[in-house]
Amino acid sequence: MENAKHIKVLTLRFNTAIANWEIPLFRGAVLNAIGSDVDILFHNHAEDDRFRYSYPLIQYKRLGGKAAIVCVEEGVDSIGQFLMAQQPDVVLGDRTAKLEMESVRPQNVLMQTWQSSFDYRLQHWLALNSENYRRYQELDSLSERIALLESILKGNLLSMCKGLGIYLSEELKVSITRLNEPRLVKVKGVRVMSFDVDFRSNLSLPDGIGIGKNTSLGYGTVLRSRQKKQNTEKQNNNQKNDK
Repeated sequence: MENAKHIKVLTLRFNTAIANWEIPLFRGAVLNAIGSDVDILFHNHAEDDRFRYSYPLIQYKRLGGKAAIVCVEEGVDSIGQFLMAQQPDVVLGDRTAKLEMESVRPQNVLMQTWQSSFDYRLQHWLALNSENYRRYQELDSLSERIALLESILKGNLLSMCKGLGIYLSEELKVSITRLNEPRLVKVKGVRVMSFDVDFRSNLSLPDGIGIGKNTSLGYGTVLRSRQKKQNTEKQNNNQKNDK
């Protein structure tokens, strides 16, 4: 693994408005458009009914209220299979929708730890498994709950880096700066807590990338804070030039 790595990300956003609960239907529409010979990165299921547990490289999302696909690394090359097979009309549950491209956004982000920090928003984050849920509920104070979530978030980020072949030689720092009231959502028939948080980290992350559980279905989407983006990038460029 590398200490730092440029990560290719391609975000396709369509002009089709969808609800969060329609994201699995959107994935199904993409798979149907491609047909039988679909790349495993689109669904993460092998032919022998085994699951691909590596970090998902094609992620289906709702960005700005509209259907989107975020492709990471090898997923950027694989998405061509869908673009060549794309149909103007797709079926989302009991409705038909036109799937027309609205924007294409490429990114090439150097993922590593820095001396300065980045501000992010994390949406629809599934932070708690059954064990952590019990721990979270047993904690009395907000500070204790935030400390637990920070520990889980740090683990999610390290897991993502491992899945992308990145080894962080310096300490990863994570602090949650705002925590919204969690919502109960149903994932695969099970009701779980979904969190929206703002956090700060010394790790540079691509905009729109997913972390945590069920990232392939739009959960745990990281959005880069626009407020301090330019200043932080300028500081990091100066650090890079000084090395």
